[in-house]
Amino acid sequence: MALDFDKLRSTVLPDDIDMPMALKEDVEYVFSVTNTDPDAMEIKGFAEATARVLERDGRELGTYPPPMGHEGLRQFICDQLKANRGLDVSLDNVFLTSGAGGACQTILDAFVAPGDVVMMDEYCYHGSLNMFLKKGARLIHVEMDNSGMIPDALEREIKNLLSDEGVHPKMIYTIPVYHNPTGATLSLERRNKLVDISNRYQIPIVENESYADFRLDGPLLPPSMMPLLDSQEGVMYISSFTKLMGWV
Repeated sequence: MALDFDKLRSTVLPDDIDMPMALKEDVEYVFSVTNTDPDAMEIKGFAEATARVLERDGRELGTYPPPMGHEGLRQFICDQLKANRGLDVSLDNVFLTSGAGGACQTILDAFVAPGDVVMMDEYCYHGSLNMFLKKGARLIHVEMDNSGMIPDALEREIKNLLSDEGVHPKMIYTIPVYHNPTGATLSLERRNKLVDISNRYQIPIVENESYADFRLDGPLLPPSMMPLLDSQEGVMYISSFTKLMGWV
């Protein structure tokens, strides 16, 4: 007798969110999931680097990694954050994940319970939406314009929640650099206003800067919101190198 797996499925499932239209059509490049030109991958150099690492550190692959992730890679990330974003981050504050999605899921697992309110950008990457919805979070989408999340709109939504329902939001989630899907970058003025709101209402900011390294030219990016706070502990910072390697 064949098992009916439809009857075994969990009753706690996220709402259906359509995948990007390009994934349903026969197109050459799908930029929304970084499925771009396969010839852009430097296979020869990647193979040579992999061989060197296997010869040098191959024995480590047969054991469990440290709980926070490979120490050498975490130190490299600290150095890169200092050089590229001006962030002074200690080794003990970097936790390796499976891409930015893994970093986001780690934060959700640690801090968000079903029914918790999360403030987020008016428009949001569908992968993040699925994770928040699967967790049972109540999402409040904050108005955006061409410059990203509008601080006054954020504070208005927070005040309404507090006065009308007595509900204190759990966190503010935003993609402030090359926002997905709008491409907006939050100005320094707005970052300072978001940090001020975070301080006054005691709501942590989850800052997803996964796209910061995509800058090729033009004006320098505004600084991360981490150093704008009196204490960096008010910001949980997400970034990544690839779909497979991220950190929080």
